[in-house]
Amino acid sequence: MKVKIISLLLLAALSFSMFAACSENKSETDDETTGFVGDDASVSDTETETEIVIKDDLPELDYSGESVRILARAFERYKDELMVDEFTGDVINDAVYQRAIDVQERLNVKLDVMRAEAANNSHGSIELVTKTILAGDDAYDVFVGSMFNSMSSSVNGYWENMYDIENLDLDKPYWSTYYNEKASIGNKLYAITGDLAFSMIRLLSVTFCNLQLAEDYNMGNLYNVVLEGNWTIDYEIELVKDIYEDINGDGISDKEDFYGLGTSDTFTADAYTSSFDLQMIGKDSENYLTLNIDMDKFATAVEKINNMCWNTPGVSTHPFYGADDEMNDIARNFSQNKYVFMSSWIFSSELQYMRDMQNDYGILPFPKFDEEQENYYSYANDQLSVFVIPVTVGDDRTPIIGAALEALCSVSKNTVLESYYEIALKSKYSRDSESAEMLDLIVSGFKLDAAWMYCVNTGSLSQNMMRNQIRAKQNNVVSDYAKNEQKYITSLDTLIAQFKTLE
Repeated sequence: MKVKIISLLLLAALSFSMFAACSENKSETDDETTGFVGDDASVSDTETETEIVIKDDLPELDYSGESVRILARAFERYKDELMVDEFTGDVINDAVYQRAIDVQERLNVKLDVMRAEAANNSHGSIELVTKTILAGDDAYDVFVGSMFNSMSSSVNGYWENMYDIENLDLDKPYWSTYYNEKASIGNKLYAITGDLAFSMIRLLSVTFCNLQLAEDYNMGNLYNVVLEGNWTIDYEIELVKDIYEDINGDGISDKEDFYGLGTSDTFTADAYTSSFDLQMIGKDSENYLTLNIDMDKFATAVEKINNMCWNTPGVSTHPFYGADDEMNDIARNFSQNKYVFMSSWIFSSELQYMRDMQNDYGILPFPKFDEEQENYYSYANDQLSVFVIPVTVGDDRTPIIGAALEALCSVSKNTVLESYYEIALKSKYSRDSESAEMLDLIVSGFKLDAAWMYCVNTGSLSQNMMRNQIRAKQNNVVSDYAKNEQKYITSLDTLIAQFKTLE
């Protein structure tokens, strides 16, 4: 009985840390647990004996069987996030299926979840929903796409201000108050996310370690290295720099050989902007965006990553080649014992060849910039799901949409998120208890810069500062920025002016 309570308290603390105060240490998030549940959640007397249930404050509502039309993604990583077709016995699938049943019965609504035809589009069909908006067609109540597409489109006036939606309580712990603060602009908020989007956890950056190979190379207890604060990029490079074997004997270092580390020149480069605590865009006193870049730190960071990717014999760096397929190839090679370490996202643990892997693996955070950096931080890829309401929706329908989103998200915290994080991720996909502890550290360290939200609108600032430097094998981020600084300033000024016209 006590185990269940502790598990849910930890989940609540982690969600609060991830969605509200991401920069805290794990010990600090543990300290938040009691106050968090007591202050922000409704807990019944009978429930405290067996489980902690965080509830919403929706009144009794009956919408007479009305449909809530949700356009979601068909892409493999996201197609099970909002709706599944039936019970299958899989813990995540069945939690998602039961969630829909519970919300439909509670509100007397029908959740009509449509998946965009473009199954190979990992960001979602923004073109489809935009076309309907421009035509004045009230086709969808909610669009669930990537942060990348939805946030960049918000400046066009396509989305409702979520602060105005009746029945949404965005201060509740199942909504990401951290994300909402980052995404808000002036006094408006056009896209939200929270526990309904477990893609945010799926896409967090992690380091996988082949435990048997690490033991073969006498690497010691790497979990202790992390906990002692010494897991840095320099430490990782030192471990892997000389680990290489020409398996196929062709005399060429290619992706079929054996390496100390398998990584990518895209996702990995992006992830280091968070794990190194590199800020690009901040906020002014009126909650509008401002440039805020430590160029010296960025220059050092680019140099470190280029050195790892291109000058370290023990590292295999995969290029981006569409729909993030290189991430699957890296995971496949890792599962075949071709890498000691793999830089990836948590979702890789769900892939069948990772689940079939014979050697046990451990999960570590992405490395820090240096030992002086206090905490470990985790990047969530810009494909994480956010929820927007098209402006073509009539005002008379926004209360039912708000109620449906609120109910879905509150139920998700207690069912789907627990099933994914506590049962599947920490028990089914992880191989040891130490990895479960590392996952707590990784999830509580979620960090995001607004430059990724508005990449399209800011002259690709976020991509140019790191990703494109690594792809081009260049260490000239300072001169490149100086050359393009006026473009970034103008783009940001234009973006802010456009948002102000929406007010």
